[in-house]
Amino acid sequence: MEVLKISPRKLKELIEEGQFIGKGHYGSVFTYQDRLIKLDNILYDLLKNNDIALSEKKVYYRYLGGREDFDSEEQIYWLSEKQKDVKLTKLPQGILKLTDAGYSNNGIIPGIIIPYHKDYDKLENLPIDDKKRVYLILKSLLEKIKELEDNQISQEDLYHPTGINERDYNVLYKDYNPEIIDLSGVNVLCGKKFQNAKCMYIDLGHIIIDFLEYYKLPSPYHRWYTESYEKNIELIKVLKEVTK
Repeated sequence: MEVLKISPRKLKELIEEGQFIGKGHYGSVFTYQDRLIKLDNILYDLLKNNDIALSEKKVYYRYLGGREDFDSEEQIYWLSEKQKDVKLTKLPQGILKLTDAGYSNNGIIPGIIIPYHKDYDKLENLPIDDKKRVYLILKSLLEKIKELEDNQISQEDLYHPTGINERDYNVLYKDYNPEIIDLSGVNVLCGKKFQNAKCMYIDLGHIIIDFLEYYKLPSPYHRWYTESYEKNIELIKVLKEVTK
């Protein structure tokens, strides 16, 4: 696992040098070399929106007091070590450790280093009329999820509705290749915390059934009862009908 020890001043430089990619509920993402850094939103905003002297002062007094690590060092280490067995999905690669941040707070983890899926788009933007590509991408996604299950990893936030007929998938795509993202944090159960992959398969079932409903194809299962690899195989078989 890579450990990037960095001062607030140097971290601000990386933010300025990098390209902003996006912001989620907890982390802001920007480019770092050929990868990405996902940084605590509060710290990102403090460093991005203030000059270096003021931002350093605010880091000391507004960010560090009582702050917990952004992600678990143990989890990221486990995932990075597991990469040798996981061939189909790119896992988190390392952590940041804040230095020169006051004696009691040196070593706090404000962010992580993750893969950069350059030129990928969100799965919900996939052209739905490209039926063969939809089928092949979702079929590939199922096999990637099966590999994660086999390696005791479950991403339990693949799918959530954001409004009426609006969805947000933690899946990107490029050409015919899907990539699962957000593979760290409280919504990822792995190693000793892994029990099963039911939630991950149900989320995948939601995604497949979204496409089935658009194509007006009947699902053999209710979307909340797709908790296994085998049931999602059956959904994929139905989806294949649109390619004929």
